[in-house]
Amino acid sequence: MEVKVTTPSIVRGAGVTAAMLVPGHNRFSRLVRTGAVAAGYLGSFAVEPDKKPSHYTLMTFKDPKAAEPDAPTDEITKYGNLAVGTASWIGIGAVLGHLAQLIPLPKVLKATALGGAVAVGDSYLGDKVRAGKAAANQ
Repeated sequence: MEVKVTTPSIVRGAGVTAAMLVPGHNRFSRLVRTGAVAAGYLGSFAVEPDKKPSHYTLMTFKDPKAAEPDAPTDEITKYGNLAVGTASWIGIGAVLGHLAQLIPLPKVLKATALGGAVAVGDSYLGDKVRAGKAAANQ
């Protein structure tokens, strides 16, 4: 199995790493950690070559009235996938960062390992999603 780690995935992993390095265990530090994950995720779109973000969601919004793929859609259909993808990524990244805090290892080691795992996992998942979409469009 070969995984080509992409630059956006590295930025997303760096956001999780930065979140892990935030000191403290109070509400403010948890908010800052979640913000770091969000900044890494949203910042990753700035480095994507085609400037079209790819979201990995298990659910999508489709307009039942649209018979053709090019038909105009309502606002929920248009922005629903973006909102679900962003919220799920931030939630999963924040929960992973919070859970990794419980592992009895040095904080820098945990942060680096989790950030690297997120980058590799995100690239792998992205490859699978793109391959699935390409197969579905043929």
